[in-house]
Amino acid sequence: PPAAKDDGLYGTRPDVEAHDLYLRGLTLWRVREEDELFAAIDAFNRAISADPSFAEAWGGLAMTYAVLSDYSNRLTPGDAELRSLDAAQRALALDPTQAESYLAMGNVAGKTGRRQTAAALLRRAIELRPSSATAHQWLGTTLVEMGELQSGIASLERAAMVDPRSLIVASNLGSMLSIAGRNEDAIAACLPTLEYAPDAILCSSVIGLSYLIL
Repeated sequence: PPAAKDDGLYGTRPDVEAHDLYLRGLTLWRVREEDELFAAIDAFNRAISADPSFAEAWGGLAMTYAVLSDYSNRLTPGDAELRSLDAAQRALALDPTQAESYLAMGNVAGKTGRRQTAAALLRRAIELRPSSATAHQWLGTTLVEMGELQSGIASLERAAMVDPRSLIVASNLGSMLSIAGRNEDAIAACLPTLEYAPDAILCSSVIGLSYLIL
């Protein structure tokens, strides 16, 4: 493939092979299943092998390791978190404006009980990329864990506006609405997902639980 090209002050434009592998990795990461997450790791690593200066691929790798322990026990949480932070730092060394790095570090900070740090890192990710539904989603759940329920729900609602077809965002928003006692709103947040993903267990469980509570 052609060599990566200089694209300004930070980083380079990746070659075609690296960029294609990066996009495959993102698609697999969004599935949030064990096999797909490991396939995403493989895709991001192959993208990095094709172009070691591709900061976004390092950021994708960081995000994947950040969520891995939620869906797999093939690695210990500590090992996954360490790999996530390592990849995030590599991404930032290449491009200090790389939003995915702050996302990954914020996720790891939240999992290790450093919620104020997590919120600060996630807010930085939003400053760098306001269109990131994941950043708004993770900030929302972090704020709820900090006891800021209404602010957390508002952030999750923003995530749903940015990506209205995200099953993860819809289920997180529905869960937080249910916690707030807004079960009818929780159902309304999750019900549309059944039109395009009728077998999605996360949204179905939120809907079912909300109906039971009502």
